Amino acid sequence: MYWLILISFLILLAISFVVSNPGNKLIKNKKNKTHLLDVLSSYMGGFLLVIIVYLFVSASNGKEAFDIGIDFFNANRWNFASGMGNHRSILDEFVFGFVFTYIIIFIRRQYKKQN
Repeated sequence: MYWLILISFLILLAISFVVSNPGNKLIKNKKNKTHLLDVLSSYMGGFLLVIIVYLFVSASNGKEAFDIGIDFFNANRWNFASGMGNHRSILDEFVFGFVFTYIIIFIRRQYKKQN
């Protein structure tokens, strides 16, 4: 699951770089460009929530520091087996952060339309 999330994020990031070049007609509709940026922002919100949660967890477990290589980039922690034994899943926090960020963006955009 980790590789699927990471590769989809990198593909969307590359598409947004290509689309942002002036004169590029890959995505002509402005709404689609805005939606692409919303999804990229939601990815970043999910990643940020995972890092914040693991910073708090590492402080409570008695570890000296949060090791992003072991805790974040470990592909075994990005599966659906949350709550089974001592194994923690990062996927739960990522999905919550992704959805929460997307809802905030949606509500903000609806609020701007009314004013």
